[in-house]
Amino acid sequence: MKPKLLLTYLILFSCYSVYSQDLDRGIVQIFGTNEGAAQVTSSSWKIISRTIYTDMEDLFTTPIPSGYTREYYIGFRKADNMPGCGSPSFRFWFTWKNLPGHEFMVSRDWGSPNEGTFKWAKIPTNRQQATAQGFTHPDYWRIEGKLPSECGTEMRLLGIYVKAVDKVNGAIASVSLNADASASNSTFLIGGIANPLYLNDGNGFVGIGTSNPDFLLDVNGISRFTQKMIVNDEIEAKKVKVTATPGSVPDYVFKADYKLRSLPELESYIKTNSHLPNISSAKEVESKGQDVGEMQLRLLEKIEELTLYVIDLQKQTTELKKTIEKQSQEIKMLKGK
Repeated sequence: MKPKLLLTYLILFSCYSVYSQDLDRGIVQIFGTNEGAAQVTSSSWKIISRTIYTDMEDLFTTPIPSGYTREYYIGFRKADNMPGCGSPSFRFWFTWKNLPGHEFMVSRDWGSPNEGTFKWAKIPTNRQQATAQGFTHPDYWRIEGKLPSECGTEMRLLGIYVKAVDKVNGAIASVSLNADASASNSTFLIGGIANPLYLNDGNGFVGIGTSNPDFLLDVNGISRFTQKMIVNDEIEAKKVKVTATPGSVPDYVFKADYKLRSLPELESYIKTNSHLPNISSAKEVESKGQDVGEMQLRLLEKIEELTLYVIDLQKQTTELKKTIEKQSQEIKMLKGK
């Protein structure tokens, strides 16, 4: 081959190779990081992303070169758990119209280095889906997912991404409309690996140590509060344990050097103060509240004091009985004379 002809051939081949290369337009994350991991546990549709308010095509603003076709793909980043029972299904949902969009499945990539992750799935644009459903303005959309009916496990997703690729011989994905009803809310996992927080997005319930919280805060395990916890309502419990500092338990009442008030002194105090000694007044409790643990110890102190009063009264009663019996015998003797 002549040098000039060879050079021309190489230039033409180089131009063709450059022109025929796929042009990757980048990746945009549409779910993850702030929301935590979405958890899907059933074959019913679950919401797994926030509503996105931007048309998919508007996420990639680079003009499409002449002769190219822009293809769109969606990818999912797995968390710890992956379904091992078939391919999960996903669909678009247009929240403004309350209508489903394109349904698709994703398969797992078992090849290194992506073992256990989901492959990229080719998808139609929002506008294609809207046209197929018969409406305009295809923004306000989200992604929903479900597991195969034979699955008895769960799926956790950390992130959802869309990307655009311009191809010379590209082809637009066809639309496969879903016809199911609206989805229910998912549970989201926030932080942690073995023991994350669980957030039910439907009712706002948060679970710690449980994946199915039944209350605004549902804790399965031991909790510790080192400062004040304010509850502006009732507290319901099967058992309450209050610890005490050393020396605060009133066994000191039974020591020999304890100065127990006499009953007349106690009566005088009650008349003056309208409450027992070392017990908060009604005004104090109403304005400042009361420490349950401290109150229990003070009440125990009163019980122990009452015990001493009862013991003393019992001694007096015994002495009175002896005196009465003695006087009774003396009266009988006097009558017998």
